[in-house]
Amino acid sequence: MADMTPYEKWRRKRAGLDGTDILLRSGTGFQIVQEIDVAPQDIIVDKTCNSAFIYTDFELVLRAQGITHLMFSGCTTDVCVHTTLREACDRNFQCLTISDACASGDRQAHEAALHMVTVEDGVFGALADSSAVIEGLSRLSGMAS
Repeated sequence: MADMTPYEKWRRKRAGLDGTDILLRSGTGFQIVQEIDVAPQDIIVDKTCNSAFIYTDFELVLRAQGITHLMFSGCTTDVCVHTTLREACDRNFQCLTISDACASGDRQAHEAALHMVTVEDGVFGALADSSAVIEGLSRLSGMAS
């Protein structure tokens, strides 16, 4: 909570999160789940805001690795995923949102966020489902061998 503004603290209190460890680095939901295999060489960026770009070195990490294309998945489609997606587009990354690898507590907000990716000829990148992404990645890996 050290970098939390008074407005963020007010919003947290209004949402009933005051006195809980939700959204805090020390909280129970902050750890990486055991099902994700983290290798020693993996770079972990602590995300404490809706966007992965705010208060982090995420963009520097991506640029240093020569990464220009990003795939998006996660929770929540309409908040964290979309906020990071929009910032990525503003920073000139090429973006693909994986529609069935995102979720939200509000079905309409989820669907609206996915729809917004495709408006204005894909203003926020492209949209695909996980089977299409897996098939495309399989084709690419087959080309490399």
